[in-house]
Amino acid sequence: MKLTENPIFLTQRRLTRRSGVLAPVLIATLTGLILLAGLSVGLVDPKAMHFAGPESAGKFFYGWIVGLEIVVFVLGAVRIARVLGGERKAGLWESNCLSPLRPGEIVLGYWLGGRERELYMAAVLAGVGAGMILMTWLSPLLWLGTQVLVLSTALFFGLLAALFGMAGQKSRSDSLGMVPLGLVLGVPFILSFQGMTVLSYLLPIYPLAVLFRDGADPNPMGYYASGRLYAWAISPLALSLVLQFCLGLCFWRAATRKTADPGQPLLERGEALVIFGLLVITQHALVWGSWVGGAGNRDMPDMPDMPMLPFTQGGAILVGSLLLAVASPQPERLRLALLRVGGGPRRSHQSATVTALGLGLLGALAILPGMLRSVGDNWPRALVASVNLLECLLMFALLLQFCRLRFGLRAPGFFVLGLFVLCLLPLIVAMVLENDYFAQCSFLAPGVVALAGNAPNLEFLGGVIAGHAVIVGLLFVAWRQQWQRLLDETSALAGGA
Repeated sequence: MKLTENPIFLTQRRLTRRSGVLAPVLIATLTGLILLAGLSVGLVDPKAMHFAGPESAGKFFYGWIVGLEIVVFVLGAVRIARVLGGERKAGLWESNCLSPLRPGEIVLGYWLGGRERELYMAAVLAGVGAGMILMTWLSPLLWLGTQVLVLSTALFFGLLAALFGMAGQKSRSDSLGMVPLGLVLGVPFILSFQGMTVLSYLLPIYPLAVLFRDGADPNPMGYYASGRLYAWAISPLALSLVLQFCLGLCFWRAATRKTADPGQPLLERGEALVIFGLLVITQHALVWGSWVGGAGNRDMPDMPDMPMLPFTQGGAILVGSLLLAVASPQPERLRLALLRVGGGPRRSHQSATVTALGLGLLGALAILPGMLRSVGDNWPRALVASVNLLECLLMFALLLQFCRLRFGLRAPGFFVLGLFVLCLLPLIVAMVLENDYFAQCSFLAPGVVALAGNAPNLEFLGGVIAGHAVIVGLLFVAWRQQWQRLLDETSALAGGA
């Protein structure tokens, strides 16, 4: 079916036009004309506006144009999630899933159908930007590269917002669409680490900075990890497009599968592993160049400290936990699958525990290249960080599954309580008593402390990890009992039928 014949696409476009397109386009036009007038004044007297020349003035005002385009598309992505949330509350999304339309056509209709307003606004701003490029004799490749990044980012975050809209709870799916906006508001944090974070390529802040930089300055804005994955130089523009395409492909598969069967988990195990591996390995590859594989090497005193490695460890825990939450099947789904096969199989192959093991192993493999040249000094640090990451993910998966099986509808509250006790309570006690050792007892702390630049107490961290292993073992036993109870109840139902 052609996109112009897709009924969902046509409906969303009609609703967008009904809410008004002309006024936002006029706002974009007026804003672009004001910036164009500012550029004209800057060209008449560059020194009065503190510009070095026409090129500097052109890049300054065109940078505002690109920033406005990104903001427009991100706000449009938030609106996609709100539309999907509203349609789910009204039951329209479920009825569309039962229609003869294919899942891909349904997703495509919601993804692209309501973007007409943002598309017109961005087209006006892009046209004004092209005029700025011509007025200041800047390279047309600057305009082409930035517009490609803007379009790619718009499609990526639009698909992400649609996925949040169809995957969240009906009462909260519209608020989940604020996630893309939250990423934009995190730009100052991303800029603080310049080109060393994978988020600076997904947004994409760093590739845009490289496109705007002056040719005479090979290292603009203090960027010291300029476009390198391990020892290989790579175009930041290409890396940004590749990351967005690969993650977007996983999101597209998840959205179409969720549309075809709303009851199944958002991500399959393989997709969760691919997303985690892509993000975490790329992040470690970006920071690898700061130490060239010699992180923490005492024989290399000129090497910088390792502030990015603790942040990377924390980011791996966060990303892995989020992926486990969306890849873990609900008990009702497991019970239905077991009933279809007559109460078996007896193995828990669908649980998130196996996924957590896979994510932990991927995280451990990603840590090792950063310390290849200092493995003799730092293998205890790498071991502590790897085991801590694995324990965190296993704890999260087992606690989530146990609460779902044991408490049913009350599971979210008890799950948050468990996370608070195991992760945040030791940090609060440490702040009250002013004792760092309590903070290191948190599930989040051992790997972060081990990878920090200062000399950690590895013996104490080893004891903490051993204690965490005991807690994970107890959670496994508790989860296994609830899983066996589910199997027994399902077998009884299957036998009675």
